[in-house]
Amino acid sequence: MQGVQTLVISIIISLCTTIGFSQQLTGFVKSKSSQESIPFASVQIGENYGVITNTEGLFQIQTEKFLPTDSLLFSSMGFESKKIALKDFQQNSTIYLADNINELAEVYLVNKNLTPDEILEKVTKKASENYSKPLAKYTIFARKSGKSSLKDFNFEINKATFLPKKTQEKFNKEIKQAFKNDKHKNIEHRSYSEDYFSIYKNNDSIKIDLIKLTALENPETSLDGEKIAGKIFKLIAKNLDSKNTFKVKSGIIPVDDSLKVGESFKIKEENEADTVKTAHWRESNLLGINHEKNILEAQKLDFLTNYPNYKFQLDEITGFNNEMVYILSFTPNKRKAKYTGKLYISADTFALLKAEYQLAPGKRTNSFNMKFLLGVKIIQDKDAGTLVFRKNKNNSYDPVFFRREMHQYIYLNRSVSFKENTQDKKNRIKFKFDFKIETNNHLVSESLFVDNSQITEKQFDDFTEKASTTVEEIRKYDASIWENYNIIAPDEAIKAFEY
Repeated sequence: MQGVQTLVISIIISLCTTIGFSQQLTGFVKSKSSQESIPFASVQIGENYGVITNTEGLFQIQTEKFLPTDSLLFSSMGFESKKIALKDFQQNSTIYLADNINELAEVYLVNKNLTPDEILEKVTKKASENYSKPLAKYTIFARKSGKSSLKDFNFEINKATFLPKKTQEKFNKEIKQAFKNDKHKNIEHRSYSEDYFSIYKNNDSIKIDLIKLTALENPETSLDGEKIAGKIFKLIAKNLDSKNTFKVKSGIIPVDDSLKVGESFKIKEENEADTVKTAHWRESNLLGINHEKNILEAQKLDFLTNYPNYKFQLDEITGFNNEMVYILSFTPNKRKAKYTGKLYISADTFALLKAEYQLAPGKRTNSFNMKFLLGVKIIQDKDAGTLVFRKNKNNSYDPVFFRREMHQYIYLNRSVSFKENTQDKKNRIKFKFDFKIETNNHLVSESLFVDNSQITEKQFDDFTEKASTTVEEIRKYDASIWENYNIIAPDEAIKAFEY
């Protein structure tokens, strides 16, 4: 009887523990020595499940699939890892990681006496072996944070056969007024998008499962070029009575021979649901997973593909997740080199575990200045990123986290002309306008690889893409939208945003 009572009490205690166990844990990771937050630290349960801390050191992780006796593993390069049982973790607590003091570094320097260039050569040669995954499914949470400011804007129709002169003057006045009010000029426009999706990969064939898409921005202050053009051409299309197509020129450059004005510049009505076509979405969101070789080469990191153009220095050798790691810093050594940063490379497999990079002082990338000839000028004076990879049970490496931050100045001053395609040359519709816009744009894109798994050819073949997915548009950040999802914890700027 006593044994039965003990068993019943144990079951009750176990149930109470499970019921009281939170399904989402939130906390901070900080350095024990400096008390500063540790961004992009790994928070894992088991080998393939986990999240990353945000720029403020904050994390949140779903734990409903695990037992209270399972452990959280906190780790970051340069720090000692720390394990805490789920049942012992206090919600919203701070985890402090001690600096990693590696006593084996000198021994490893003797045993692995390679020059930095020899290390980089091995990294590039072994990339296909370390990162190859021909059949796989990647589940990803991606967030894009944008900040834009309008420096100058002008739009003027100077020829329109379908508009009476007074209407044309009124139209120009309305457009100018719309972009000189407080909604646009000298005001920062902020936008956020958060996507949760899976990518099915079979060598270089890709299928996309768009699970949840959200957008948080004020459309009235948007400085997105497509949306601005959409608003303008919606007004034009209202006054344009033609079912014919148009020939379009920008300056002396032909743009389109058969443009349907009303359809090409259609923008959604206020109460119309926003949708995105899967085919359009995939153009800018595949993160290099579709690369025929491997995901590392797909990132086109100049300091790896053109490493002889850089000066590398071996700073130290340390231990991380049961691997010895070379830490190499790099700076430009030739004029064409543009970046500076640090690489963390496995001393055993020569896999890149982590990269941190930014443009070197005075360097620019993807810049284009044809302001006087073509009316276009682009200056990209910031390009910084972080990539994190993790060893899996098959001794190859999976992506964990990608982050990229860019700043661009864009100037566009163009003249665009339209001619109706019709046999009646005398009465055909013609219009021409001048368009000028000058903006500063700051973009941060972050991708958390929530799950990386092997699949079979049958699993790949059996999955069918949806043609499109509805985007959930929100006016204020709502944490409940991502309940039961593993995501990158939102920072204070996102949480405070509303319109």
